[in-house]
Amino acid sequence: MEQGYIDREFLKNAGEFYVYGTGIDAEDLIHAISDMDKIIAFIDNRRCGNRIYDKPIISIDDYAASVRKWPVVIATYRYANDIIDAFNKIGLSIGIDFFVWDDRHIFIEDDSIKRFIDFNKKLWSGYGFAGVDNEAETQNEILIPFDNKHALIRIIPQAYCGNYFAKKYNAKIKGYFRFGATYGNASKTMLKIFNSFNMDELIRYELSQTQKQEVDRLFSSIWCNLRTWQDWDKIKIYDIHFGTTIIRFLLRHFVPPFEANDESLKAFLIETIEYVVFWYDYLKNGKVKAVLLGDGVCWDGFIRDIAVSFHIPTYTDTDYFARMTLDFCVCQSYPYFKKFWNELSEQEQIYGLKWAEEKLNERLFGGGEYIATHGKDRNVFAIKSSERILKDNNKIKVLICPSIFEEDCYFCGEQIFDNNRISWLIHIGEISLKTPDYDWYLKMHPSASKRDFIIIENYLKRYPNITKIDAMVSPIQMKEEGLNYALTVYGTISYEYPLIGIEVINAGANPGMAFNHAWNPRTMDEYDDLLFHLKDLSPKNCQKDVYKCFCVEFLYYRSCLYTGKDIFFDNNPIGMDRLELKKVGKEVGTWMYDRYIENWTKEKHEEIIGKMDRIFQELDEWKPDIFYRNMEMARKL
Repeated sequence: MEQGYIDREFLKNAGEFYVYGTGIDAEDLIHAISDMDKIIAFIDNRRCGNRIYDKPIISIDDYAASVRKWPVVIATYRYANDIIDAFNKIGLSIGIDFFVWDDRHIFIEDDSIKRFIDFNKKLWSGYGFAGVDNEAETQNEILIPFDNKHALIRIIPQAYCGNYFAKKYNAKIKGYFRFGATYGNASKTMLKIFNSFNMDELIRYELSQTQKQEVDRLFSSIWCNLRTWQDWDKIKIYDIHFGTTIIRFLLRHFVPPFEANDESLKAFLIETIEYVVFWYDYLKNGKVKAVLLGDGVCWDGFIRDIAVSFHIPTYTDTDYFARMTLDFCVCQSYPYFKKFWNELSEQEQIYGLKWAEEKLNERLFGGGEYIATHGKDRNVFAIKSSERILKDNNKIKVLICPSIFEEDCYFCGEQIFDNNRISWLIHIGEISLKTPDYDWYLKMHPSASKRDFIIIENYLKRYPNITKIDAMVSPIQMKEEGLNYALTVYGTISYEYPLIGIEVINAGANPGMAFNHAWNPRTMDEYDDLLFHLKDLSPKNCQKDVYKCFCVEFLYYRSCLYTGKDIFFDNNPIGMDRLELKKVGKEVGTWMYDRYIENWTKEKHEEIIGKMDRIFQELDEWKPDIFYRNMEMARKL
């Protein structure tokens, strides 16, 4: 590899070092070396002052001020070049003072990458705008997401869908760097890959002086009115509601403070306004004819809300295919699940109830495939401790179950507490201070990220009446020890815990909201009325509703019309994402390019091209209240 760009073999023989980054890339580095003793500390300006993997997180200024500067390994592909520039400015040299973690070959090409680029150039040379017999330059554009990742499951859909829309609108394909990363951070290797399937250029995300002045104006008018999280949720810019999108971005990628007017939020708000101003100006002139998004629910949401407001066809086309709307959420159909249940035949209902009971019994008592990203060996229901978990007294026992902050916080839609899990946690924390006759506990999600632990540790310091218990403790054991109530925003516990006799109170739209097996207050007042009067609640005893909800969601309903796997990848594991690959003992890597080329056929390629019109027409016509059936199950019955 080039000097300064290193892989796991290099680190095996390295001494102590700092890691710049605390996200997924840093976690990959840690898993690769399996030796935390080598890491002195982590550097991350956005999370400094906290700890991760029991190591301190410091700022780049803290590192620059340190007396002895051990070398730094940069482990964040998205912003690596910015960090290199920052180190150069303080007199540090790559290959001596710092190194770039490139175990994934993001910056240095390997043979698999070169083969994939050549393959794409030959395949796509006559498609999209490149295949239009038109000498005149077009002003039309199609936007696609660009990222410094060898994510085949995302790259292939952009190639097909980008070229489809380029041909449809006689447009050039333009890439936008996801999460607001600047053009200078783009890996030359990744640019070559995207250019190989006709991406014309990567948009330079740079604000003009006029735009910077506009950002200042908007910030001054918005910040002075932000006193509560409800104020954040109501934020509008250019008469477009961005509040929920801003909160989604904050919770998914930052360590949020608990006070809505915390000074640290000023820089965050300025950053989000910059995105809005830049993309509003870019999209308002009408040259963009279609927008493709990465997932459409996080940073991409700023582009989504603007594009939709300008009536530009906007879609996500990777993990799932969907037509975007303002404040889009993935699970818009949950309110209609009871309607879908009633549309099932008597035979389907009987079979579905039996199926759901069997699957949920597996989930509760012995594993099963419906445990999301963590496998059978992490089934928390089946694990019991030899020691007592809850206090042995007569107090009412309440368990708080936060969802994973890495997930989109608006996954199911509207929530009672400002569409904001932090607002929900604060509200519960304040109630914990007013209920001396309650014992309060908090249980982390079994798949919680390291950032979750930072947030929750800060939360527990603020509310010492709440006791943290191990994420792997069995709820069955907690029930036996007196737990009767559990709180979530929209978690799966709402159809798990009722089966073992624990009452669940939700705080927003959730999978079971159409049924009666959990409590679904509609306002803060209703929520508080339940929490302050738990001793008066009568058990719902609606286990049958759990089975109805579960079989509709996982057996009969087709939650999305298409996924990238359905259309582009007939064979696993090249159609798997990072977490799915880990479950089968593999990692994302350039080997996937070779496997893709080996399995590619002209027949499959032409079949995909031929599907494009129908796919996007069906996405345009999709409605949340229509029962899209799992046709494979329908055929079986």
